[in-house]
Amino acid sequence: MLHRLGYIRRNHLVSVTRDDLVGQYIGHTAPKTREVLKRAMGGVLFIDEAYYLYRPENERDYGQEVIEILLQTMENQRDDLVVILAGYESRMETFFRSNPGFRSRITWHFPTTRPTSS
Repeated sequence: MLHRLGYIRRNHLVSVTRDDLVGQYIGHTAPKTREVLKRAMGGVLFIDEAYYLYRPENERDYGQEVIEILLQTMENQRDDLVVILAGYESRMETFFRSNPGFRSRITWHFPTTRPTSS
């Protein structure tokens, strides 16, 4: 749909999780993240359970590096990439508060809706 409407130039979706972006040692995260972004360019990057990128309880976690690269790419390549960050609403709210840059770069938020009983 986004491709047909002209929002993206390629009818392409790259779906990832934390494991696809975060490296296990120093110097591994940036190239891993940039490779995923390169594959998604021109299309849609879907990050499932995106809140797992932010782990404040672990100072040695490399998820923060992913967030910084992602924000920079979202700013510099805003006309060539759609990023969808998915996850449970309350956890995503904490995730968005982890970096003030998210609010200015994320245009739409779709809260979870739960079925109502009749």
